[in-house]
Amino acid sequence: MTTKYIGSLTLALAALTFVDSASAQKKPSEKDRPQLILADPFTLKPGSSNIVKLHGIKLDSITDVRCHDPKSTAKLRGKPTKSAPPDAKLLPLVGDSNVEIELILPKEVPGNELTLSVTGPDGDSDSIRLLVNDEKRMIEEKEPNNGFRYAQELVADAVIDGKIQSNQDVDVFCFDGQAGRRFRCEVISRRYGSPLDPIITLFDGAGNIVRASDESPRNASTSLSTVLPRDGTYYVVIQDAHDLGSALHRYRLQFQLDETKKPR
Repeated sequence: MTTKYIGSLTLALAALTFVDSASAQKKPSEKDRPQLILADPFTLKPGSSNIVKLHGIKLDSITDVRCHDPKSTAKLRGKPTKSAPPDAKLLPLVGDSNVEIELILPKEVPGNELTLSVTGPDGDSDSIRLLVNDEKRMIEEKEPNNGFRYAQELVADAVIDGKIQSNQDVDVFCFDGQAGRRFRCEVISRRYGSPLDPIITLFDGAGNIVRASDESPRNASTSLSTVLPRDGTYYVVIQDAHDLGSALHRYRLQFQLDETKKPR
């Protein structure tokens, strides 16, 4: 093999190496893509226009939003902005930027849930889920309800949309129960990106703890179920496991009392 040929081959290999290196540098990494963490609110009304604020990381440079339900549409409203959470501990939970979007939904959404993602210069984000309201009666949480004295009444066959709005905040609800009836409730939050890590505690009218919820996986709802020991007023207390709260600590409370005969 001649020296001239070897030299040409070396130059060709060097050129290929340079091209491959340049391509690798241009290829965005996973950490460069925008990250969606949560939508505020994470509950949507079907058959209408919904204004939602998306929170996450690297959202200040996104160019598009995509709703994955073919009958729903999504579009950006205004420019994305950088933002800082009210508490530094919330940064991994709510991100450093946000953008407002408009979602227009049909009257019926299969499964009462939809997903969406955003697009930035370095690729698409992973999808997040949003909850579409079903036919159940919706009730907003009413403040103040941070003590037994100010407890908000729970209504059968209804769900409550609320938030733990500040550090060390608690939300208290009440209902009349009868011995032998099974009480069930569920708090949905983390499944849809809310930073709220909920604890549910059931008290009787004398202030004694009847039952408290067990720790649940990150993407699961938190629930509590027990048979009521006596007739009287009961109180359901919702709080964050870390005593944190903000306007983003949203949740949905679902409540049920089974028709069970009183024990003899």
